[in-house]
Amino acid sequence: METEEDQSNFRPLTGCHTLDDLDQPINEMSDCEIGLTEQLAVPTRQAIYIKDNEEFVLIKPEMSPPTESNQLLISEVMWPGSFNGTVSWAYDEWLELYNPTTRTLDLSGVEIRNAGFSGASLYIPAGKYLPPLSYFIIGAREGDLTLLARDPDWVTNQLSLSNYFAGLSIFSSTGIKLDALPIGTWQAGINNLTDRQRSSAQRKSANSPGDDWLNWTDCAVESLLPNFAFNWKPESGEHNCGSPWEATIFSVE
Repeated sequence: METEEDQSNFRPLTGCHTLDDLDQPINEMSDCEIGLTEQLAVPTRQAIYIKDNEEFVLIKPEMSPPTESNQLLISEVMWPGSFNGTVSWAYDEWLELYNPTTRTLDLSGVEIRNAGFSGASLYIPAGKYLPPLSYFIIGAREGDLTLLARDPDWVTNQLSLSNYFAGLSIFSSTGIKLDALPIGTWQAGINNLTDRQRSSAQRKSANSPGDDWLNWTDCAVESLLPNFAFNWKPESGEHNCGSPWEATIFSVE
């Protein structure tokens, strides 16, 4: 069972525990008062125990790995890192994946190319799942070392996004190309050291190619949803623009 701190990674239902190991037994769920199983309308980020007639029932969403192109997308990349107002946190990088399908995706073994040091690949470990129409954040730092208000869904200190070369791509565990950014220098995202402003590269549409810069833009505050600030710590101030776990201008039409 995860700790209270781990629960901060769980949305949208609060007060319940999520599990990395879906078959892990649980001994006490006294703080889980969601209600009957019928009230769980959508799959959660992980599995969840909910209270049903004084018994705790394990809900396992139907899951399968992505097997075709565009079943898993790169929707946002905070390649410049962050800025806390006085100090540059260049290592505080993250990228966001989006599940446009109607089923929960098992991300085990998904390869992200050019996301590691010297262009190395990263591989998502077993036990990571992404519900339909939801977002998954991969970050380099957690806790006091990130300006995000909660820890990324997967934290790896091997994440290292180039400030010059884009070229990110994702492949299924069986080697099928799922999505890719254009090859070459970044044409979306802002790393303005003079004005101390850092903005993510944001995808415009799920139905347009990811490898075309016309489908990417800089994060702009006026395009963000009102609650985007809840995903950032207060000290992030006006120096960072990004929308982790949120849709913003991103279109699925």
